[in-house]
Amino acid sequence: MHRTGKIVAINPFLNKGKIIDEHDQDILFDLLLAPEDLSTGLKVYFEIKMTALGLRAVDIKTVHQGK
Repeated sequence: MHRTGKIVAINPFLNKGKIIDEHDQDILFDLLLAPEDLSTGLKVYFEIKMTALGLRAVDIKTVHQGK
């Protein structure tokens, strides 16, 4: 499922980040599986995947990369 959102948090110590999507839903992501150039405030495209830990954002691309 393709979604858009904004990165609102990145925690390099936990290797996690958080995106707020267009429906104001919090979606977590793993920094080890994400592009290195992500930072808070960036608008992104991403897919949703169900994992053992719940929904996670995967295949994250910044809006300018996705076009």
